[in-house]
Amino acid sequence: MTAPREYAINFIVGLYREDTGMYHREIRELYNQEALKNEHWRVYKSDCSIGNILARRGISKVDEMSKRFDEISNYIEKQNVRHFVKLEDREVRAKICEAYGVTSQALCFALNFKRNSKTAISMRKMALENGGTLYVESKKESNIEKIFVPRGMGKYLEETFKRSHVFVRRALRGETNHPDAARIRAMARKKLAELNGEKK
Repeated sequence: MTAPREYAINFIVGLYREDTGMYHREIRELYNQEALKNEHWRVYKSDCSIGNILARRGISKVDEMSKRFDEISNYIEKQNVRHFVKLEDREVRAKICEAYGVTSQALCFALNFKRNSKTAISMRKMALENGGTLYVESKKESNIEKIFVPRGMGKYLEETFKRSHVFVRRALRGETNHPDAARIRAMARKKLAELNGEKK
């Protein structure tokens, strides 16, 4: 006799096989509607749980994902850019690590495309399906001149533009083309000119 949990898992697998393009969130919602009718079925609160079940069954389209990510990686490499998946939700990150039995460092490598194994590809897919965002940034060195300012001026720029220390530092180094970065650089040049004028 098949256990209630096995029936539940088979139901999830069946939903996936009916439409392999369905997001984990959609599978979870459909499954939970059915689970409420069956007292022995567990209700899942996280999309990662669905991804975990599918991954353990080995039925995700990993080979197709691998080919797709390889194509993306080759194209982006030729364009001289770096790509990474940004996932800030610590709870989701922890669940992905638990689902695949990996460390947070291994997940970090996968999200930054420093690993391209089937597990890394599957983790990136799960991250994207649970709030992650794919970013692409240029690797080319910036032609923007780096600006060096006194420590007190850096604090002044942070408070004036209501930006973090890291953002201001990147702006002064020319590492970001954000509109506020251009304004920060302009203000820094103006203040430095004023200081140089006072010294003369």
